[in-house]
Amino acid sequence: MRPSTDQGQHAGDIVLKSAEKAELRRETSGNGFSPLRLAPLTHAFDDPEFIFELKYDGFRALAYVDDCAGTRMISRHGNVYKAFPRLTAAIADGLKGCDAVLDGEIVCFSGDGKPRFFDLLRRRQSQYFCAFDLLRLNGRDVRDQPLVERKRLLKALIPPQPCAVVYVDYVEECGTALFEECCRQDLEGIVAKQKHSRYLMQGPFRRGPERTPWAKIRNRCYSQWEGRHELFRKRRA
Repeated sequence: MRPSTDQGQHAGDIVLKSAEKAELRRETSGNGFSPLRLAPLTHAFDDPEFIFELKYDGFRALAYVDDCAGTRMISRHGNVYKAFPRLTAAIADGLKGCDAVLDGEIVCFSGDGKPRFFDLLRRRQSQYFCAFDLLRLNGRDVRDQPLVERKRLLKALIPPQPCAVVYVDYVEECGTALFEECCRQDLEGIVAKQKHSRYLMQGPFRRGPERTPWAKIRNRCYSQWEGRHELFRKRRA
């Protein structure tokens, strides 16, 4: 659901309110940054060293906000999103005067505040940028800052609603309760993140040959999975 703006709430509230040592690798793309990748997990868990966020069903993007160079959104494959000019303009307007790079998800919300992937795909509703991390702020690379500090800076950066940029809140420790509520609300899933991790492919979760501090736990009964693979297969044909 649409994220709230109160940090560290109970799992139910946030939903109902809207080891090997890996080589440290700072990844960049031709656009300057590359999004941190997630490992898949089959079960939720509780751990005081982790925070947990809702996984918003949309398109992953890095938002580059710069009054001089212009605002643009870059896909996880390094391509510029050209299909969302209104959202791009709204991000530039909402964060006017900022020099920042935000990690997040392009999302459409239904009237009940839940993400609607097919509406996003068909551009049926207004889009929002759900921001969950901050990579650069005012010319300073903040990826070496702990995640919870980056979240604090991100929250302070985003103006009050209504705004096209919304802050993705989190709960601490209680991943199981958040995931159970997520399933009851028919949402896509949750993301587990080491609370003091840097924005680096280094962490406890394995993603193929890589290690990462982030993992996704998907709701296998999520109703919006139905028909998605067939739709993408037809589009690729």
